[in-house]
Amino acid sequence: MNRQGLGREDRIRRGREFKAVFEHRRATTNGPLRVHTMPASTPHARLGLAVSRRVGNAVRRNRIKRLLRTAFRVLRDTTSQPLDVVIVVLPHELQSLNEYEKHLRKALHLAEQDAKP
Repeated sequence: MNRQGLGREDRIRRGREFKAVFEHRRATTNGPLRVHTMPASTPHARLGLAVSRRVGNAVRRNRIKRLLRTAFRVLRDTTSQPLDVVIVVLPHELQSLNEYEKHLRKALHLAEQDAKP
């Protein structure tokens, strides 16, 4: 069965996993997204989301997370190597899926350029 969602193996869930990505010190800010990356510890890309209450109420935060997960699913196979990605969402006005996808695409591209020797 070809599943569209992000399963447990596709997510960064534990505090120590988030900490490892943050400590890797590779971050790019594009629009309302600060994207932290490091080479994946698994054979596939993984996503972690950090959305504080400053972004908005629970409904707004959940909508943003849903849109970002969808954008990540579209883009996760576009990088040359699998990455562990943590997206920190900065306070902003709600945007469309296309806008989030554009911000994430650019941030991942910049992160990949930064990782090259």
